[in-house]
Amino acid sequence: MVRQKLRYAALSHRWLSSGEPTFQEMSAERNHQSTRPGFIKLRNFCQKAREYGCRLAWSDTCCIDKRSSAELDEAIRAMFKWYRNADICIVFLADSLSISDFPQEVWFQRGWTLQELLAPPRIKFYGKHWDQLSRSRNDKEDHSMLEALSQVTGISRQNLLYFSPGLVDVREKMIWASKRRTTRMEDIAYSLIGILDISLSVAYGEGERAFRRLMEAIMQACREWQILAWAGPHSPFQANIPLAIVNYQADESGKRGGMGKLNPTNDYLCFVLGSSIHSAYGGWQKVETQKIVTIRTKREVYQPVTTVWL
Repeated sequence: MVRQKLRYAALSHRWLSSGEPTFQEMSAERNHQSTRPGFIKLRNFCQKAREYGCRLAWSDTCCIDKRSSAELDEAIRAMFKWYRNADICIVFLADSLSISDFPQEVWFQRGWTLQELLAPPRIKFYGKHWDQLSRSRNDKEDHSMLEALSQVTGISRQNLLYFSPGLVDVREKMIWASKRRTTRMEDIAYSLIGILDISLSVAYGEGERAFRRLMEAIMQACREWQILAWAGPHSPFQANIPLAIVNYQADESGKRGGMGKLNPTNDYLCFVLGSSIHSAYGGWQKVETQKIVTIRTKREVYQPVTTVWL
């Protein structure tokens, strides 16, 4: 009964460069009829929420007091649950008129929208003129929509439908995130807190240390060897941690899509042979009995390497 009374819709969207309604502005009733694009978008979202029978609507831009660091920290760490518990997630795609526009849609390239795609069990996509992009009441139940989403994100239909957060298949989740970008460096780490169901404090201004702290937290709790399979420069804080999430951007053969050549002096390769992880320099036979982790530079690729048996 309580859940029925508190049904709410959550908005997923790309922030406008011209600005979005803030918590402070929404507290001042005189701003509600503003003709600014951000307010128009918010009113359209609320109208769609009403059409789905939701008496409440939640948007990250104006429902979080970002002037309070404590509230912002709490909101970021709870955001995955907020999207998961929403009656429906309404997605506004500002660059799309139809499903065929998905490959060019910027929403699919942003870091925060990954959890907004995975978390909600019920989701509805709207195009740039607020026209629905399918006839389904839930786009996760629409075959054509699921196929299009899987194609553009590289995420399986199974994960789109039944995603479970946590430290399982972590490398796969890192690959999903490696194809996305965030405005602030720290956000690529913070946007994975809910997806990985991991505890991590929020400290804007820490820069690349945020990703290092995320990796340390993962390695302390994760028991999957595949997380060590990456290519590229290592963290200045710890050699077995990649410098950035883009180091996971590799296909099944180990080639790093769109990243260019490895630097012969600074770049490292990290392999897990026993898990059939392949290097950028060719495949390896699967080792059934023991796990092997090998780290080496490109310059040493044809030379004897140090192998650690675990």
